[in-house]
Amino acid sequence: MPPCGTAATTGGSEARDDAVTRTRRDAQSSAGATVGAATRRPATGIGVRTVISHVSGAEIAVAATKTLTLVLGGLITYHSYRAYRRTAARQLGALALGFAIVTAGAVLGGTFHLVVSRYMDVPLTVPILFESALTATGLTVVLYSLYVRR
Repeated sequence: MPPCGTAATTGGSEARDDAVTRTRRDAQSSAGATVGAATRRPATGIGVRTVISHVSGAEIAVAATKTLTLVLGGLITYHSYRAYRRTAARQLGALALGFAIVTAGAVLGGTFHLVVSRYMDVPLTVPILFESALTATGLTVVLYSLYVRR
C-alpha cells in the first residue's frame, strides 16, 4: 500500500476533479443554450440597463427641471436666510421660509410623481395636488413677507 500523498491517491483525485470540471462545463453550456442572455445578468436580477430602459424622456426632463428648481430655489432660500440672520428683519425670514416651502413643494411633488406613483396605484392628480398645495402655501408666505411691518 502506497503512503499518503503519493501518485496512487493523487491519480484518483485528478480523475474526480476532471469529472467535476466536465459536469460544470456541461451544465454551463446547456444553461447557456436554453437561457441565453439571462446568464449574464448580475446576481441581483436587476441590471442598470433594465432600470434605465423603463425611464421615458419626459421623466428625465422632469427630473432635470426639478433638480434645477432645487438648486435655484435653494440658492434663493439660502441668501434670503443669510440676509435675515444679518438684519433680523421678519420680512426676510418670512421670505426665506416661503421660498423654502415653494422649493420643497416642487422637488417633493416631482419625486412623489416619479417614484411613488410609478410603483403604487396612485393617480397622477395626487402628486400634482401635493405640489400645488405646497406652492400655494409658499407663495402665501412670500406675499405675507411683502406686507409684514417691522
